Amino acid sequence: MALVALLGGVYHLSRRRTVQALRDILGVRISLGAVSAAEARVSDTVKAAVDGAWQVAHQAAVKHTDATVWLSCGVTRSLWTIATSAVTVFKIVSDGSTKIVAPFSGSSAKRCGASCDAVPW
Repeated sequence: MALVALLGGVYHLSRRRTVQALRDILGVRISLGAVSAAEARVSDTVKAAVDGAWQVAHQAAVKHTDATVWLSCGVTRSLWTIATSAVTVFKIVSDGSTKIVAPFSGSSAKRCGASCDAVPW
């Protein structure tokens, strides 16, 4: 399951390519549905750790926040990254405004650093 999650999540392989890679490299035959089920199970397994990282980020006194914005099928998407001395977390949202990131960062995002030009204020 970890390999399935790695192939899809880190290496960005589609489910079909994941099926093919597992067959070609390991000789493992797996269905598309099994790939989806493995991804869901890994997601459920790491949920507590992800929630904990968000809690640590939320409570940090200093947060470094950045946004990367792009269009996907005519819809604006934003990748918000929040880095602290202890953790780095991210969230993909369909709005690039600072109102969206405030609940994630625990702040009003009033100040910005070197990456202000990437944030659609």
